[in-house]
Amino acid sequence: MSLPRLSASLIVTAPLLATATTSASASASAAAYNYRVLMVKRASTGSFESAYVFPGGVQESQDTGPLACALRETHEETGLLLANSPASNQLQQPGCTQIGRWITPRAQKKRFDTRFFLLNVADDQALAAQLASAKPQPGELVGLDWFRPDQALEMNRRAELALFPPQFYVFHELSRFRRWQDLVAHGASICAGDADRVEPVLCKRSDGAVVGLLPGDAAYGFVEKAQAADDSALHVDDADLFCTPDTHKHRQGSEQPRLHRLVMKRAPSGGFHDIRLLKTAVTSGSKL
Repeated sequence: MSLPRLSASLIVTAPLLATATTSASASASAAAYNYRVLMVKRASTGSFESAYVFPGGVQESQDTGPLACALRETHEETGLLLANSPASNQLQQPGCTQIGRWITPRAQKKRFDTRFFLLNVADDQALAAQLASAKPQPGELVGLDWFRPDQALEMNRRAELALFPPQFYVFHELSRFRRWQDLVAHGASICAGDADRVEPVLCKRSDGAVVGLLPGDAAYGFVEKAQAADDSALHVDDADLFCTPDTHKHRQGSEQPRLHRLVMKRAPSGGFHDIRLLKTAVTSGSKL
């Protein structure tokens, strides 16, 4: 098992008019959500091959902290300068909030300990020009796009957009806010995972679906211990995942087990399609 590398990612949201290439595309989408979220498409080599992710990367020695890392990587990858200077962690606009910390499952070869920051960019003239002209920088990226929360989730359901668990969970939380103004006002309340940190435990059901168990799920501790003893223990008996009738009664002593998990299908090009969040667990609700 490899140790996770410290990294950071920036979730940039902006009003539709600031990110639309034409007024027609903005007005066509305004009825659903009035803002979009920035995503970048990784190259076919390196980490997260060919997948859409939020801008970000590994924390370097010159970074003064995770936020400085997220801002630097966003500037290097997209050209967006959201700090006062490329080497600064002083934002041009206030209001950046850490909403998540996810650690790559221990069975993966490349692992990251990533802090996710949410930055809602106001629709002022200078930044709007930057947002409209943002483009992927040569090297690690091959694309850049803006997605409404409902659009990203629907495209993932239709197997048109592969996502990894952290990105899906963030979009799921953002989808609660249809208006950008409400997101700005209440975005600090978002918790993408409901724990101090989230380290998914991946396993497979008998039907081939991949299950990402999250803290608070009744099966999380049991499967985590099994995989700690054997990193290759990806296949888990359905009974231990409470997928067969009455199996949870013996282990949990209740009619309904606590669930906090993602059920998903592995995408051919990397990431996952048709991700569904099953959540009945009562968790601490502390900020990640």
